[in-house]
Amino acid sequence: MDHENEFALTRLYEAEVLKEIRTVLNIITNSMAIPLYLIFWVADLIYIPDRKWEFLLLRMTIIPICLVTRYESKKELTSYQAQILCVTFVGLVALPINIMIFLIPEVGTGYYAGLNLVAIGGLSFIPFSLNFFLAATFTIYFPYYSIALGKSQGMHDLLEVLLNSFFIVGAIIICFVIRLNHERFRLRDINNTLALNARNLNEE
Repeated sequence: MDHENEFALTRLYEAEVLKEIRTVLNIITNSMAIPLYLIFWVADLIYIPDRKWEFLLLRMTIIPICLVTRYESKKELTSYQAQILCVTFVGLVALPINIMIFLIPEVGTGYYAGLNLVAIGGLSFIPFSLNFFLAATFTIYFPYYSIALGKSQGMHDLLEVLLNSFFIVGAIIICFVIRLNHERFRLRDINNTLALNARNLNEE
């Protein structure tokens, strides 16, 4: 009986994760990522006017990224495959921002904050397992550190990267705590569902 309950819990958990991933991706790709990406072009006009058209083209890539992700999420998927899709999506959303950071001469550019927005929007709400959470975090921030450290030419630049790192680590911690709370509530709801199903079976 314990084995049957464990199997039922696993099946129900995976179904709930897949359902939540599709719901979250639908919200992000429909009404969140594209407007935010394009609205921040105003910041490009103010701070990097000489690269405004290049940055607009980079920002426009969010449209095919969202459309393809939405299409792929509707296919028959396991929760594992859905999480791979989400990691890919998060990495692709972060990529244009990392390219912008590469094109900006200053190491301490505030454009890294856009990566924190990607992290909060993706890592907080998508129900990643721990391994996929770490993988998604890597796809967001590894390019940034590669670029920033590669451009650093002295202690001042390294201190700029270090300062940015405090905010980056803070964003990751916030996302991780939110993830833990979501996970706890999800497991509680699943256990309640299983208990209700078992009670209904016993009454029959």
